[in-house]
Amino acid sequence: MKQVVFFGNGLNRVGSRKYSWSDMLKGIDGNVSCKDTPFTMWYENIVFQSSDYERKIKEKVARTVEKFRTNELYDKMVNLPVEDFITTNYDYAFDNALKANGYVFCKSESYGKEKRYNLYRCRVYKNQKGSVKRIWPIHGDCNHPRTLMLGYEQYGGQLREISSWVKSHYKIVSNVDGKKLTWELSPHSDKSSWLRLFFCSNVHFVGFGFSFDEMDIWWLLFKRRKIMLQHKEIDIQNELFFYCKKKNPQSTEERISENLGVRLKPYDVEGKNEYMKLYDDALLDLGRL
Repeated sequence: MKQVVFFGNGLNRVGSRKYSWSDMLKGIDGNVSCKDTPFTMWYENIVFQSSDYERKIKEKVARTVEKFRTNELYDKMVNLPVEDFITTNYDYAFDNALKANGYVFCKSESYGKEKRYNLYRCRVYKNQKGSVKRIWPIHGDCNHPRTLMLGYEQYGGQLREISSWVKSHYKIVSNVDGKKLTWELSPHSDKSSWLRLFFCSNVHFVGFGFSFDEMDIWWLLFKRRKIMLQHKEIDIQNELFFYCKKKNPQSTEERISENLGVRLKPYDVEGKNEYMKLYDDALLDLGRL
């Protein structure tokens, strides 16, 4: 089965130059503190201050993440036997690693010319050997500030789009007696989307913390699991893997992920550079797929 890597900002938070969400927030508003407030709620409260502030804040976020550079983990990720990479990051750190390793940007695809949401948006790279890499920036692209997923309103909008996609691209197949047999992708679902990968490929989560702010990802996990549990006739064969630190007791995110059919891949790492070691080991294992 096809393999897909799903990576988050964890890969930007290691190495010689570390970039965290806190750094980004301070770059937007030096007085902001999100210790007790979800980032999405903080963003919406700021937007209320001015009718045109949403555009300005997204442009400021875009300028901030444009400065993110690649690191050794991204260089290693280039050589994985994987074509599709889903990311919640807005930056071009992985793109820069691809370019530094002989890949050339070919095109940016977005079926339906999406202006705000990110179901079909991807960037395509190729090298001289014909190897293809596709990056799916599902929460936005810093070169298109309007697409950046920051507040509840846009998260909710994307979730609506995702729900509509699932309903329209899957259908019940019945036999001559009218009995439900299975679900399959409808014939008209030939347009590329990262959602197809989520249901039809093995997905490996690396450097993604499963923050509860990511409501679209949680909804997909719940939806996929409900289909598997409530419709025994539906044969979902792909697997989801979460590469994480070994903990005892396990974190809330890990327990919930296990309940949602996500297989944990725990690593026994510790020390100052434990996450670098974790991601390094995870990428090494992914290279053996």
